[in-house]
Amino acid sequence: MTMTAAVQTNSSPATALARTATGDRSRLEYLDAVRGLAALSVIVFHFMQAYGEPPGGWIWTRTPLAMFCDGQAAVSLFFVLSGLVLSLRFFREAPNGGLGEFRFTPYLWARICRLWLPYLAVFVVVALIPRAPFQRLNTVPSPTSWMDFLYAPYPHTLSFYARDASLFKLFQPTLIPQGWTLSVEMILSLLVPAAVLVARRSSGWLLVVMVLAVWSMKASPFVFHFSLGILLAKHLPQIKAMLERKPAATFAVGITGILLYTSRSTVSYEQRVDWQTWWVWCITGTGAAAIIQVITVSRFMQGFLSLPALRYIGKLSYGTYLIHMQVLAVLTPLFLGRLAPVGQRGAWCLGLIFTMGVTVLLAAPFHSLIEMPSIALGKSWGRRMSGRSSEPARVRAMPNGGDPR
Repeated sequence: MTMTAAVQTNSSPATALARTATGDRSRLEYLDAVRGLAALSVIVFHFMQAYGEPPGGWIWTRTPLAMFCDGQAAVSLFFVLSGLVLSLRFFREAPNGGLGEFRFTPYLWARICRLWLPYLAVFVVVALIPRAPFQRLNTVPSPTSWMDFLYAPYPHTLSFYARDASLFKLFQPTLIPQGWTLSVEMILSLLVPAAVLVARRSSGWLLVVMVLAVWSMKASPFVFHFSLGILLAKHLPQIKAMLERKPAATFAVGITGILLYTSRSTVSYEQRVDWQTWWVWCITGTGAAAIIQVITVSRFMQGFLSLPALRYIGKLSYGTYLIHMQVLAVLTPLFLGRLAPVGQRGAWCLGLIFTMGVTVLLAAPFHSLIEMPSIALGKSWGRRMSGRSSEPARVRAMPNGGDPR
């Protein structure tokens, strides 16, 4: 993302890349699109868990095409992107070392408001609209047993709601099940500035700290993902310079990245090990990092991902990720209950289209009414807490306020 691009017209993605390399603060919108597509793949993944494999079966679930529906690999992609985007500002704004004018208090408030306030808004809606009354067993296709946990009873106590509403410890939420990734994001993102200081001293030192944390200290494997993103941010100019001279190497990195990214499906690790095993996550994280490397070099991919429709999907990615499980549990069964005449295959496809479409439609006002005010509030509070309240507020229309999900 900080790499110097070849000469192009001023409106091209490659020129945006060059502007970033020279210190321009503009966003690389194609990375937003990557995050948006990853969020859609999570919807496909959960729909498959809820209603079985798609028409065509193994073609989508046991080949590299699984990258379009492997929600677990998408989690790896989210975290590598987080490490990359959150650390890039430091390497760009303070190229000679340190963290520049960085202050932790504004950063802390920005992260809390960016991640937790939208989560809390969805949490309130889910708590007020319980899922159990919407359970349907006579849909076409029929729901799998995986759906049962979405409708399971839970205690209506203050302690339960307080625990489930928090993103400040690692746990598995009940009301927003996918929220476990957001607690990881919250905690690890607060460690990014310290990790950047280590990486500035030596990339090797960051690798040593990461290996010790994940392997010896049994820390979250996503420490590895964030570390990969930070190292990408540091070395992107060198990576681009190397790969641009060697198209064959770029192609090889891309193919290797896809194979590693989809290996959980194609190699079927889950038949032998727990999918939460740290080294499985590290393999998909390495694949995600390789794919991002190729995207930052490929003008074709940048141009494709900069299409307005994909940028829009990227802008809505966080809301899409937060909302989709409630849509899947409440609205999708009602829709599928009316599709018996269509047949199994047609109903499956229509159900997925409905789930994705409704989620995106709901994510649009959510972005405007919840996410953007949350970003503005985080910046305002951060300035006040750091004694810089005189600065004018500036909120960019980004899906995650400058960081991926």
